[in-house]
Amino acid sequence: INTSKNLSIPFSFNTSQTQISDGLDLPHKLFPEKSKCQNGYDYPESNLTLENTGIILYLENDVQELKDHHVYSSHCTGPCQCLTGFEGQSFLLLNLNNRHFIHYGLLYDYSELMTHSKNPLFSYLK
Repeated sequence: INTSKNLSIPFSFNTSQTQISDGLDLPHKLFPEKSKCQNGYDYPESNLTLENTGIILYLENDVQELKDHHVYSSHCTGPCQCLTGFEGQSFLLLNLNNRHFIHYGLLYDYSELMTHSKNPLFSYLK
């Protein structure tokens, strides 16, 4: 039984991004994307907290420091006080700590390298 299937990825990772404005339209204010917590309470705009001023983006061919971007988080209105922040998934970004964001294209390139050549991360970064 052949279980392999041809899977297509709905977006291309092979685009060269030398500037953030060329391929990734990132707003200057990065707000939480969730509107309700896991318990059903709202995340109102009045509960927004500034987490970081300035972010560092790790792209496929570049590292960029964007000093004019702001990352926000919010507590819900319920007694649980759940916290949410900007996740970055809608922009194909992995949020590490509200300051450092890795583009999925970089992760894809690295995983492809590991799969085909068995090289560790250290040799990828050289």
